[in-house]
Amino acid sequence: MRALVCLWTRVKAIFTTSTINREIDEELRLHVDLLTEEFERGGMTHEEARRAARRRFGNSLVIREQGLDIRETDPAGSSR
Repeated sequence: MRALVCLWTRVKAIFTTSTINREIDEELRLHVDLLTEEFERGGMTHEEARRAARRRFGNSLVIREQGLDIRETDPAGSSR
């Protein structure tokens, strides 16, 4: 029985992790898109605005890891 519980936990973690990764990717993309639009309204071309948005937003890998850390320690995030 214990082995089944352990197996189920590992299988569940695989699917939950991919869902969380997709959610974080979507959220990061949304923020960069919003910044891009803001810079375009300020007069930049789309390419300039996209580069500026990525620069302003920062290192997406670091932000992604922070998001994963928060979701792992936040009981509300674990219910997703």
